[in-house]
Amino acid sequence: MKLARACLLALATAVSATAFTLWSPVTGATSANAAECTGSVGPGIAPPSTVPSGIPGFHAHWFGQSGYPTLCPGEKSTATVAYYNSGSFGWLSNKMGEMAFLGTWNPEPGQDKMSPFGGDGTAGSPATGWPRYNRIAAQPAQWVGPGQVSWFQFQIQAPQTPGTYKLYIRPLIEGAQWMEDFGVFWQITVKSQEVVPVTVTPTDDTTIAVDTTRTYTATLTGLTGCVDLAFVDANTHPSDGTFRNTSGNGKADLVGSATFASINSVSSGGTYINCVPIPADGKITFTISSGTTNANVRPVVFQDTNGNNALDLTTDNRASETSVGVGGATLFIPPSGGFGNQTVTVGTVNTAQDYFIAGSSTFRYDSNDTFQYDGTGITLAQFESVLTSGDTIAVRYNPDAAAISTFNITADVGRGAPTVQATGETPVGSTQRDVRVAISEPSSNVDGLTYSVQRTALTTAPMTCDASTGTYTEIATVTVPTGSNTASYLDQNRPDGQWCYRVGAANPVTGTSAFGYSNPAVTGPPVGP
Repeated sequence: MKLARACLLALATAVSATAFTLWSPVTGATSANAAECTGSVGPGIAPPSTVPSGIPGFHAHWFGQSGYPTLCPGEKSTATVAYYNSGSFGWLSNKMGEMAFLGTWNPEPGQDKMSPFGGDGTAGSPATGWPRYNRIAAQPAQWVGPGQVSWFQFQIQAPQTPGTYKLYIRPLIEGAQWMEDFGVFWQITVKSQEVVPVTVTPTDDTTIAVDTTRTYTATLTGLTGCVDLAFVDANTHPSDGTFRNTSGNGKADLVGSATFASINSVSSGGTYINCVPIPADGKITFTISSGTTNANVRPVVFQDTNGNNALDLTTDNRASETSVGVGGATLFIPPSGGFGNQTVTVGTVNTAQDYFIAGSSTFRYDSNDTFQYDGTGITLAQFESVLTSGDTIAVRYNPDAAAISTFNITADVGRGAPTVQATGETPVGSTQRDVRVAISEPSSNVDGLTYSVQRTALTTAPMTCDASTGTYTEIATVTVPTGSNTASYLDQNRPDGQWCYRVGAANPVTGTSAFGYSNPAVTGPPVGP
């Protein structure tokens, strides 16, 4: 909905908007030593089994909603509620007196009142994308006819004070009338941020050269005695708070592909460090290192309460020893490429962190460098869009990050022509004929590539299809899923005839495509010679 229109609708005086009740605090506990906090959403609420319909005029019946959220202070959450058009009039978007909204309602925050849990940033409301500070959501479809359901979606933001709050809503036709009040509300529980006894920083993921070090700090709150230090594999470590346990022995999988080079400035060298005393200030600073290329680890600091030199897990693979902290991942990559001119074949590509690996060297780049494609200047974005494993690059390299290096892609293998097979098919029980176009791309092609599927009709019967067979016209686009090298397209309801297909992906730098051509496909009697 256009903003000007939204403002006009919100200023209508005929009726107030359907309301979500303002969150009213039930408890007022304050958080202490704020640490990690994770929100959640409860189960959705199902619609009623029957609803009325055809009531003369504008009417709406509640038809289910998403679950009540439990949020951290300041956290945002998306909510959804459905209303069934039980009236005889349709709801028309962008037309005063016919468009459906949800508005704030009694008892909290009150009819047409500002809500502290969402709004458009005016009247003291937070900016969460609502149409107005007292209009929670607008009908998403252009037209909602009698007997149809409209799914209203909106974003709420939790206040900073822990407690339980409610936001009441009611549907209305702006400029005409409020519709039925079913007492609909959202209950939002705002959590106290828990005190986490062990935190490990930094938590971001990074790459460093093999045989170099990265520094971490473990902060221990309310603990005495000692803690153990270990590593988990960052490539397989779950992101849901659990730990990998492939053996099913109730212990987290630990790895030895990196070492703790130092602990509180004292040289170490082990892959598992047992019982490091907790200093008076509760901080342990340590460095990690690895001589193994592509070792990717996260350090784990935990209090081994039973002294078995293992991180024990519950049946759902969560740490049973509650004082546990996990640091950010460190990936150890080959050392920097050498200074000067060289031609390399690309291996691993990491555009998120601006580097590629070629052989036993890592080449980093940034926006200050010069990028070329067959000697023609291109942008950094274009360079990354075509850079893929197997490419050949002529590099004039200076490992100093402040210096300028030149990267010239001289052989681009990321958008090679696919193999294309066309097969005529006749569905069971049908007289219609389809053509199945099977696409198999080279394994060196970029993941998730989108191909243009093109077709031409034949008047003669060639042995093969190629660029000279006829005039090809695009009929579809097909994306090969990441992790796969195959896809297919079904060209349905072809009349009798003979067809050639070609498939190719456009190079974002040159705009050209390397096409793969199919065999001739026949639907019905073949065409004459």
